[in-house]
Amino acid sequence: MYSLRWLAVLLGWLLLLDLLALLPLSVYGLGFGTPALGVAVSLLLLFWLRWATQPRAWPGLVLGASVLLVFVLTRWPSGNLWDALLDPLLWLGIQLHALLSLRRRFARRSGTV
Repeated sequence: MYSLRWLAVLLGWLLLLDLLALLPLSVYGLGFGTPALGVAVSLLLLFWLRWATQPRAWPGLVLGASVLLVFVLTRWPSGNLWDALLDPLLWLGIQLHALLSLRRRFARRSGTV
């Protein structure tokens, strides 16, 4: 499920660049439309097809499906899909986890661990 982590990291960076007005289009604005929801559901289905047989993947898949279901039924918290999928504090935690994971991987390659 490393792909999900990296997808969240990428989405967070895109939203940050959008916040700083460094992108030519509003990524955040796309979160109010149905196409973004279709893309999110399609990605979840692709992840499910890829990792459904691995028990370690089920919590992430169930969490993703639950978040999308609650969003579709309630449009909570703001009506924007990105707010439902990626809270800023969650993104910071994912960033930290990804950086620590990369650090461990490079330390293993260099033989210092």
